[in-house]
Amino acid sequence: MRNPRGRIVLPTRPIPIGGAVATGAKPGLVVYIRARSGRLTKEFHRFCTYHGLHARAVQAVINDRPDAFEVIGTVDALERLIGHPAVADFHYILSVRPPVGAQGSGEVTDRVRKSINRDRLPKADRLAAEENARRARLPKDKQLDIELAEARARAAAL
Repeated sequence: MRNPRGRIVLPTRPIPIGGAVATGAKPGLVVYIRARSGRLTKEFHRFCTYHGLHARAVQAVINDRPDAFEVIGTVDALERLIGHPAVADFHYILSVRPPVGAQGSGEVTDRVRKSINRDRLPKADRLAAEENARRARLPKDKQLDIELAEARARAAAL
């Protein structure tokens, strides 16, 4: 596409390419190639180079030979690519299931908030707070022994 001044403008609206919908300034697809022969793989790379597509390997399956490529380029070139004999399957780059482990309620609990605030403290303050918390868990007689030893050390320093 060209605007009236002749500057090349890439699409930012959703564009259907085959069965997928690509969006963004440079639309892209994840393309799975038939890795039966090196000839098809070479033809795939030649096609991408000739049409100005940028293919980056994203999955290796057999003998470290890539099986899937993230291909970014113009809409016309991507439409031609999905008809190439080396292409077995394709989908839009973000058409994947999000990871299950990333779920959360979205609310920060008091325990998490305290942990975040503790991590933001300077190291000396954080270590002092941890030492105070450790001493608070000790029995009273141990706490008094520590306080007495610190008082004697301060008195000896004067």
